[in-house]
Amino acid sequence: MVDIGASGRQSDGGVFKTSTIGNGFENKLFNLPTAKSLCEDGQGYAVPYVLVGDEAFQCRRLVENTFGIMASRFRLFRKPIIATIDNVIKYVQATTCLNNYIINGVNGLQNNLQHYIPPGYVDYEAEDGSLIGGEWRNEPDPISFRNINGAGLGSNRSSLRAAELRKTFANYFVSDEGSINWQWDNI
Repeated sequence: MVDIGASGRQSDGGVFKTSTIGNGFENKLFNLPTAKSLCEDGQGYAVPYVLVGDEAFQCRRLVENTFGIMASRFRLFRKPIIATIDNVIKYVQATTCLNNYIINGVNGLQNNLQHYIPPGYVDYEAEDGSLIGGEWRNEPDPISFRNINGAGLGSNRSSLRAAELRKTFANYFVSDEGSINWQWDNI
């Protein structure tokens, strides 16, 4: 699924909330379990099932790598696109299809994949768990790769309920009951 069309100045949470999947969660279209205690004995504060969204997780890296590959292969994404929103959506759809067509090796293109995404081109984890940036990150500094965090483009403030829930999960995952034996080796 590719959801195209959110404003570049919109926060990740804002994009998610207005997306198809975000609307599905908001309107309870998914068969999710009800809130449950994190403690094995069932005691304590019941918390809802949640999606974890943080740049430390795989999804963010996947999106960054996908965009990095596409921007390095399709020069269109190396600078702001001056076009109507409808045309920009069509450009993104077309390049996404072309990208997937090449990656999936349709009609004998599988031999070209090693040239399109050579080894080491995307981010990967070293044996010690550290992140090694892919070669696409060494491309010349196009405006599309610049970090805009903290640029004053919107508030990234969560609701008080979300902040309270985040704190509950954080406390649980560092407690004796919620921690796992190897987690401290990977921080």
